Amino acid sequence: MALRFMMLASMMMPLDTVAIVRPFWRQPPGFRALLPVDPTGVVLAGNRSAGVGQYLQRRSALPPVPLPHGWATMESRHNTLAKRTCKMATLANVAVIFLEILGLRISISSRGWQIFAYYTQTSNLITLASSVAFLLVGASAAPLRHLSSCMLAMTFLVTLFILVPMGGGFKNLMLLGNGLYHHTLCPIVSIASYVLWEPHGGSWLLPAAVTTVYGLTMLYLNWKRSFDGPYPFFRVHEQSVAASIGWTLALIALITVISLGMSWIAR
Repeated sequence: MALRFMMLASMMMPLDTVAIVRPFWRQPPGFRALLPVDPTGVVLAGNRSAGVGQYLQRRSALPPVPLPHGWATMESRHNTLAKRTCKMATLANVAVIFLEILGLRISISSRGWQIFAYYTQTSNLITLASSVAFLLVGASAAPLRHLSSCMLAMTFLVTLFILVPMGGGFKNLMLLGNGLYHHTLCPIVSIASYVLWEPHGGSWLLPAAVTTVYGLTMLYLNWKRSFDGPYPFFRVHEQSVAASIGWTLALIALITVISLGMSWIAR
């Protein structure tokens, strides 16, 4: 309200007079040198047209305005934090690569090339590729890291809340064999790194699309009896059509919610 009154008062005064509109310290640096001030630091009077003209002429020649006191320290702290975050992300992705290799050795030795039929191994292979890409190209790997993080979250949740209660056993699926790496350690380390220390990016549609294509492919192979499982909810001949449709919709909804959540974090 006070500012509007002061602006109105300025407009009512003669064109060649500068009213006391602002304190001196609020004037632009170049403008301060052109206008007389009183001992309190308030602009008093002067020719407005001439002052503005001189200000515009001299503006480009003004030296850079120094940062206010404390800004340099804040910028230094920000740079230090950014470097520390980058180091943490790098170390975490190196750890993920190491853990993925250990888990894949166990999976390949026990299942061979059938590992590609498992969502768990597929998601972990994508994670391995995304971590390598992150070390090579940094932020450009964000869309791939987003995809792998969503798929790992899907693997972790489905294993813990669906497969374990179905009879897989918590110790067997989460703490032994490749499950220790692919169901527990890799999801935790990789997702934590992406959420806390890495740049975010990628479309929320991609994880849902990849998961849907995988699910429909495995349902078709089970229906044709070309492959069994590998998960109970894919065995269409051992459950009703309604159950197969229900499982499909529920899993698509779950990966969609996960992907939207990751995208919300990246805002």
